[in-house]
Amino acid sequence: MSLRAKITETILKAMKTKEMFNLPDDELFNKIIETNKKRGINTLKLDKRCSDDLILGKYHYIRIRPKNGTINGAVMFIFGGGNMVDCDNGDIDAAKKIADKKNVEVWFPCYPLLTDHSMQDTVEMIYAVYAKMLEEYSHDKITLLGFSSGAAQALILCEHNNELGRKLPMPKQVIAVSPGSCCDDEELKESFRELEKKDIMIPFSFLGKVKKMITRNGEDVPEYMICAEKGNLSGVPLIHFFYGSCETLYAIAPKFEENCKKHNVPYTMTVGEGMFHCYPMFTFYPEGKQGFNEILAYI
Repeated sequence: MSLRAKITETILKAMKTKEMFNLPDDELFNKIIETNKKRGINTLKLDKRCSDDLILGKYHYIRIRPKNGTINGAVMFIFGGGNMVDCDNGDIDAAKKIADKKNVEVWFPCYPLLTDHSMQDTVEMIYAVYAKMLEEYSHDKITLLGFSSGAAQALILCEHNNELGRKLPMPKQVIAVSPGSCCDDEELKESFRELEKKDIMIPFSFLGKVKKMITRNGEDVPEYMICAEKGNLSGVPLIHFFYGSCETLYAIAPKFEENCKKHNVPYTMTVGEGMFHCYPMFTFYPEGKQGFNEILAYI
C-alpha cells in the first residue's frame, strides 16, 4: 500500500463511518437524518453545463454535459450510501470528471432514500431515468456505473427489467464498484467476520440494519431488491466488478461470480489488494487513481 493510500485510510478511519453504522438502529437513523440535512439536491453545486430535471413528477435527476460539448454516449452514475445517506458534491465532482474525460453525458439520479421511501420507490425511479435515457441514446451507448448500494442498484435495474419481461433493452455494460447486499447466507458469515476485521468503513451488522429498513413496512419486497447477487442477470452484455480485498462486502464477490456464470453473463472482477470500500472513488493516491482510470477505460 502506498503512503498516500495509508494517509487516506487514516482519514477515513477518523471519520468514524464504521462506528456510526454500528450504532443501535434508532441512533443510526437519527444520525443519518442529521447527516442528510447537509447533503442532497439542495446542496449540490451545479454549474451551467448541469441541468436539474424531474421524473415521475417529483424526483430529481441531474444531467451533466462534458465541457467541450462533444457527446459520444451516456453514463448513469448511481451514488452509494446504503440507500439511506444522500448524495453530495464529491459525487457530482466525480460525475463531472467522467463526463469530461470520456465525452459522455452523465445522468445522475437523486433517488428516493429508504429514510422516507420504500425500496420499490428507489428501484422504480432509477428505472424511469434509464427509460428516459433510452429516448435519447441507443442502449449500446449507455453504461450503468454504481458505487456501493448504487452498484447494487445498477444490477437491480437489470434484474428488475428481466422481472418485467425485458421491457427495455439492456445497457452496453454495468460497472459495479463494491456492490452491496443484505446477504446473510450462513456459508458466508465466516468470510464476512474475517473481512470485517480489516474493513475501516462497513461493519457486517450494517447489512442487517439495511435489510430491516427495506422490509420495515411489511411489504413483500422481491429478493433481488434485497440481495442483488440472487437476481436474474440474464441478457446483460457485460459486468465489471471492483472490490477492495479488505472490505466486508468482498465476501459477496463469489456469489456475484456464480450468478454471472449461471446466467451466461461475461464479467471481470478487479480486486484492489489491501484496498478499502469503493477505493476508486478517491483518486489522490496511486491505487485509487489506477482504479478510477480502469473504470474510465471501460467507459
